[in-house]
Amino acid sequence: MYHKHDILGPMADIAEQPKKAILSSGMSLYEIAKQADLPYATVHGFAGGYRSLKIESAAAICRVLGLSLASRSQRNKKTR
Repeated sequence: MYHKHDILGPMADIAEQPKKAILSSGMSLYEIAKQADLPYATVHGFAGGYRSLKIESAAAICRVLGLSLASRSQRNKKTR
């Protein structure tokens, strides 16, 4: 039996940081969805681990949580 992490490998880990930020933000999923102008089901499904996000939705959630959306290569350039 395969688990999603076995199939997706490192790609599955990409969603972990935003998911942790959502859950530790102190905001309700409803508040995040409303401020991000997203359906509650989108935020709830992502936080629950059974839905992925489009880049636009991820950017909206990051904006609400005060996070930035950057690729690994962009982050590496900033730390050099």
